[in-house]
Amino acid sequence: MRTEAQIAAQKAYYQRNKEIFRERAKERYAKKREAILSQQKERYAEFREDILKKNKEWRDKNPDKLSLYHRKKHLGTMYGITIEQFESMWGVQKGKCANYKCDEVLSRENGGHAIDHSHKTGKVRAILCRSCNVALGLMKDDMNKISGLISYIERYGQ
Repeated sequence: MRTEAQIAAQKAYYQRNKEIFRERAKERYAKKREAILSQQKERYAEFREDILKKNKEWRDKNPDKLSLYHRKKHLGTMYGITIEQFESMWGVQKGKCANYKCDEVLSRENGGHAIDHSHKTGKVRAILCRSCNVALGLMKDDMNKISGLISYIERYGQ
């Protein structure tokens, strides 16, 4: 049996050489990829019903974790941000629309806010209420169209 000092030394060695271990694992996987995937398919086919049942049980027992997982995946896939970055933006804006002339209080519910981003660069700008986000999107971020509409309202009134 290994002592605590030996275990600590082994962990320290791994931490110092983590990248080497990862590269070796990638090389081994690359060499045996087809065999590994084949084994996984066979195992899934054999235990499909059990796997699906366990997955459903986990989802039913962990709705909060599942919701958080989907939220993280959505933020990362759609906008390239983490949930921590989103929460930081929410805190800075104090749950209000980033359009300073809009008095909408944002809701955390699905559909209660919109993450605004540039369609050209993909860069996230801020969190807007749905109305401001839709209006901006319909104008395609075109300052000429937006200023034209402002002039239009000034000219013809509200």
